Amino acid sequence: MSRLVAQAGAQLTQMHQQQAAQQQAQQQAQDPLVQMQQAELQIKQTEVQRKAQKDQIDAQIAQQKLQLEAQKLALEARNKGGEDPRLKAMIAQQEMQQKTAQAQQDLQHKEQVHQQKMRQQQQQAALKAQQQARQVMLRASSPNRGKK
Repeated sequence: MSRLVAQAGAQLTQMHQQQAAQQQAQQQAQDPLVQMQQAELQIKQTEVQRKAQKDQIDAQIAQQKLQLEAQKLALEARNKGGEDPRLKAMIAQQEMQQKTAQAQQDLQHKEQVHQQKMRQQQQQAALKAQQQARQVMLRASSPNRGKK
């Protein structure tokens, strides 16, 4: 009988420790320092997204410039009467396509780097939260260790 009472007491103690740890974890989530860290992470994510959008817009602008340049070359060739304007236009078009493809590859690479950084930041935040939860659990269980 005393063994059952001891087991029930141990289970009750463990349940109280878990509840205390959860409560402390919730309090830490309300901690201004933790909130600041979360806000900083969110700001970093927003900044990376903004940079990716800017890079995409820059690539579109570069593509439009190339198209204008190709049109200008075609007009100049037609006005000079030299080379076949269709040939120059085709060459300009090919160059534009190559530059556009390169810009798209660069943009994809930047997006991959961005995604990797985001995953790393999320993993770091998760690890930090786990460490804080472990510390809370250790603090909650440490007073009972001294009593035994």
